Order: sequence, then C-alpha cells, then structure tokens
Amino acid sequence: MAAPYSLHVGAHSLQIAELTDTHHHGTTVWPAGETLCFYFRDLAAKSINGLAGKRVLELGSGTGILAIYLALLGAAVVATDQDVPVILDNLRANVDRNRPSALTGTGATSYDIIIAAHNWGTTPGPALDRLARLPASSWASGIDNDLSTAGLQSMPWDYIIAADCIYTLEPLPLLLQSIDCLVGSGPSKTVVLVAMERRDPLVSDQFVGQSKALDFVVAKVPRSKLNKDVAHESMEVYKLTRRAGKRATATI
Repeated sequence: MAAPYSLHVGAHSLQIAELTDTHHHGTTVWPAGETLCFYFRDLAAKSINGLAGKRVLELGSGTGILAIYLALLGAAVVATDQDVPVILDNLRANVDRNRPSALTGTGATSYDIIIAAHNWGTTPGPALDRLARLPASSWASGIDNDLSTAGLQSMPWDYIIAADCIYTLEPLPLLLQSIDCLVGSGPSKTVVLVAMERRDPLVSDQFVGQSKALDFVVAKVPRSKLNKDVAHESMEVYKLTRRAGKRATATI
C-alpha cells in the first residue's frame, strides 16, 4: 500500500490512506475536500468555541479527510457514503488512523464520528433514532450505525456538507433530494456547503438552478475566502440555506 496522503491544516496533520485501484471516486482524496478543510479552519478561528458541539452530516465522505478534520475541531460528525464495502472500510480505517490517541500534538479534546451507509435519494437502514435524542457529547465515537430516515431528518444539523460529489448531471437530483429532505421542512438554521470543481458548466449551473427550485437560497462563496494553495481556479463552494417561509417537498 502506498504511503498515506498527508494534509497539514492548522495544528492538525492528517494521514489519509487512498486506494487507487478500486474504480471508485470515494477512495481518493480530491481538492474540494481539502478546500473545505481550510474553509472550516478559518471559520472555527472566528469563534471562541470553534466547532465544539456543532452537528455535521457529510454526504459522500469518501476517504473521510473532511469529516476527520471537523471531528478534530470538536464537531460531532456523521460521515456517510454509498453502501460499498471498499469505500466504507477505507473510511473506517482512516477514522481509526487519525484518532487523537494515535497521534501526538493534535490539540483535539474530542473525536466524535459515526460512520453510516447512505445512498442518495434512498432510505437509510434500520433505526438509530436515539441520535436525535442525545446531545452531541454523548455520541459514541467511530461506531458504525444505520441511520433511520426519521433520525436523520429530526437531527438539528448545523451543517450538511458535500465535497467533490458532483461530476455529472445523473446523480444531481438524488443528491439534492437527500439534502432537501435532511434539511427538513419549514424554517431551518442548517447551512449546506457544497464544494466542487467546475468541470462542466452545465453541471454547476444545474446544481444552482435545481437547488433554487427546492426553495434554497444559493450563494457562491467568494474566492477570497478559499485557500489559494488548494482551491485552484475551477473550484467553487456554494452555501445553501432554506428560504424563509418555504417548505421542503422531497421525501426519501
């Protein structure tokens, strides 16, 4: 196996194993994940508590580089990806590899990550509704669980994030269906952050248009707020928030 991919962000040094022979995008580190790591580094630095206590759901976690970093910053994270064993096994291994107990000088005081399979637009597996009733500080760290639709939808997510998940038009409606349902109906303080490379302008434009059709306010994060060392010219980050007075229509 090749040496782990290293990413140094602030006080943290992540070691991420990649698998290059799986024919799955989710076993490789992609630039959008790194871009959001640095974005959250800067965001956390603006708050006295950083990301402590924030609840984060990641769609398409892949190697886990972003979920792991946010957990090291104090967030309680549910890291999801499609139900493909090689992806979930590598994600699980990377979560274990980067535990504070296995690293020195991380500065982390907690490491709350739950790993779950979720195929966009489909119902997650058997119930784990207890997550919706527990404070983030009570989450079991790094334990795989199936999340019920009710549990996911009732969670007061602070952030729903997706990085390098959109390449073509085909999966876009399914991704947005999951986002729409997980944000929930009615007023919501959930912030959705989606990072992607503008490989095909039609894909990016359709993402914006379809998001607005689902009653999201869409704002493009200015390039001045992206780390220029990892966010090249084609990198785009979009911030979605539910439009006031509107309701979600999608169901999973």
